Amino acid sequence: MRIASPLSVLLLLASASAGAQSKAPYLIHDLDPGRSSGDSHAVAVTDAGDVVVFVADFGAEAIEVVRRHGRERIELGFSQLGVTGAVTNQAGELLILGQFDPVPGRTESFLYNVDTRALTTLAFPDASYTRPRGLAIDPDGEPIVVGAYTLGNAGHQAFIWRPSASPAYRELCLPSGCGISQTWGNVEPSAVNGFGDAVGSAQYGRSVVWRAGETPAWLDVELQGFGVSSVEAKAINDAGQITGNVWGAVGMGAFLYHLGEGRFEALGSLAPGRTASATAISQNGIVTGYGDNADGARRAFIWNRQTGMRELPALPRGTYNMGVSVNVRGQVAGRATPSTGNWHAAIWQTGPMNAPK
Repeated sequence: MRIASPLSVLLLLASASAGAQSKAPYLIHDLDPGRSSGDSHAVAVTDAGDVVVFVADFGAEAIEVVRRHGRERIELGFSQLGVTGAVTNQAGELLILGQFDPVPGRTESFLYNVDTRALTTLAFPDASYTRPRGLAIDPDGEPIVVGAYTLGNAGHQAFIWRPSASPAYRELCLPSGCGISQTWGNVEPSAVNGFGDAVGSAQYGRSVVWRAGETPAWLDVELQGFGVSSVEAKAINDAGQITGNVWGAVGMGAFLYHLGEGRFEALGSLAPGRTASATAISQNGIVTGYGDNADGARRAFIWNRQTGMRELPALPRGTYNMGVSVNVRGQVAGRATPSTGNWHAAIWQTGPMNAPK
């Protein structure tokens, strides 16, 4: 039996607050209003409300963290820095997952604790490339990471990493077997939950579910009237809800799959006949992503059971925005373009920002 962690109980309580705000108008907050060159992206908003921003400005990369007590710039001194996600653990510590190049031609993954300043490198023997994709915290407070690695010139192979395991990492096999498959080519996880269940995609339009302690299975989506030709699983929460996207005869659409029930549902769109793409799901089942509105403009969205899919506002004279992370309070992190055209980190929520910009 899976037992909810103390954090999960708090998340359920927070969901009541999110439901109360579900019909309130959303505001967009530009986290980088003075930026005129380069790009910034809000890559994650945790359930504690911590926001992680990745800044790329003409080859200079950095991480910035926005919290209730202020904003902090983190300089790790890495070359070719990238940030994948973040989570706040039961102790209130913020963990950031990312990648860097220690030497030319080699990419490694890292886990950084903002509060303790502890830096952990995820080492994979003989791997020339590791790409971290998902981060979660288990009920005991231990981090779990999924991603992909490359051996020589072979394709990507999926892995799961837990620091207490021996060895710390292990391969995530396909339903068709382990190792690089000649049939399905590269395989890459996209997310993991606190129980070690993961989802990801293989080549040729198939997605995989790895349930802890069970045989991996293909995720074959059936959405009535959609004519599904390929599936992309993007995120999974502790309740076993999976969100992602399908491609078919009528374009691209977002879906929600209930793992314990084997039930799929379409999340709709911002306007009839328009496409939508899901990117993330919160622990209480709120989904974000992006889609085309009635005018054909690309906009971030938020979806929940009470209101369905809602368009999130753009920056003044903005042309494009997208949501990439959502928490139990309904805060959405992502990026948006102002009139200058470069990306600005953005947060959408139903009230003012608590931390200074």
